[in-house]
Amino acid sequence: MHNKQYALNVKSVKQEKFCQIYAATGNATQAFKDAGYKWNSENAARVRAWELCNNNSNIKNRIKALAEEAKNDAIAD
Repeated sequence: MHNKQYALNVKSVKQEKFCQIYAATGNATQAFKDAGYKWNSENAARVRAWELCNNNSNIKNRIKALAEEAKNDAIAD
């Protein structure tokens, strides 16, 4: 499936930004913060980031698509 189709399933700009940052860095907590989500403690940010990654199938699919795209780009280089 083409990545634009995955992106359409992500419901907000913040979610897309989270996916892009997480796929690039592998750090869900930092991606959560950098995407602009509000958090009041490090633990809260960590928990919410985990929830985004594990409880939202659209985000899971988007991250998988971005990882696959990066893998394919690396092979092509």
